[in-house]
Amino acid sequence: MQHSKKIRSRFYRYRRIIFTILVGFLFITAIYCAAEIYRRIDHRSSFIKQKGQLISIMETPIERHPHHTIFRIQLENDKGLEVNGLIKIPEPASGPYPALVLLGGLRTGERVIDYIENSGDVVLMALDYPYEGERENLSTLAFLLKIPAIRRAIFNTVPCALLAIDYLAQRADIDRERIIIVGGSVGALFVPAIASVEPRIAAAALLFGAGDLQSLLYANIEMAPPIAGIACWGGSVLASPVEPLKYIDKISPRPLFMLNGIDDPRIPEQCSLLLHEKAKHPKTIRWISSGHLHVRTEAFQREVRRELEIWLVQNHFVSPDDFRKGPIRYEQ
Repeated sequence: MQHSKKIRSRFYRYRRIIFTILVGFLFITAIYCAAEIYRRIDHRSSFIKQKGQLISIMETPIERHPHHTIFRIQLENDKGLEVNGLIKIPEPASGPYPALVLLGGLRTGERVIDYIENSGDVVLMALDYPYEGERENLSTLAFLLKIPAIRRAIFNTVPCALLAIDYLAQRADIDRERIIIVGGSVGALFVPAIASVEPRIAAAALLFGAGDLQSLLYANIEMAPPIAGIACWGGSVLASPVEPLKYIDKISPRPLFMLNGIDDPRIPEQCSLLLHEKAKHPKTIRWISSGHLHVRTEAFQREVRRELEIWLVQNHFVSPDDFRKGPIRYEQ
């Protein structure tokens, strides 16, 4: 009798363990399926909704030079979304001028404008990312606690850029037919989503862009497998609203420029090729041998600028005279 009770007790214990494992498996499976569904959602309508209406504009001059003035720009919409950036306006402020909207690297932000000298008769507007807080050397716990803020910043970067286009479009010194968006490194990840929902963007340029965020993260993460694989999958879900592969083909029929580095240690060639293949014509694809973004290197700046300016001139968005102090010789 006692032996029979032990058997039943053991049976119930094993049944509880199996039941717990089964429930856990089903729970994890449900989370994975929901995340995969979320990762495939097209968020363009949500971006437009979040953009709302531009209700506040603040322009503060911070640097005056003989040929241009730099203003700090603060925009706000009716949903409380704030946009911060810098705009460089040629002197005299007559125009209408072509305008480049710039999204730089994560650490560079709005200061990417400092690396583009001698912009001549071209307006430059550089945006900062809508994220406050530490961006580097976060502990695992600190990163986990900041996931909601990071997710909001990733999503809100697109409507922030759309509000910047609203602002440019209402300026009398801007040529509304020549507003071009340019993203470099991290900034290039956002450009396809932004251009896909904003028809007033005449053309888009991706400098060191890539598709397939999961593979891109895996190439840049310093973790041992299988933790690295899990972390990269989670990161790709977090950033999925702006996955470039979902939007790159929707830039057409507007011109698209894609510049990548040969042997780039941070951007696998396959990630760039996926983006190149998914993009539709008219598209211009260029490869240079300078590796990844070295924005502070003069030689790198000169090479990237040359490639970008040639494309802009060949597509008639600017003329050689627009860059009146530029060192570039254009091949028509």
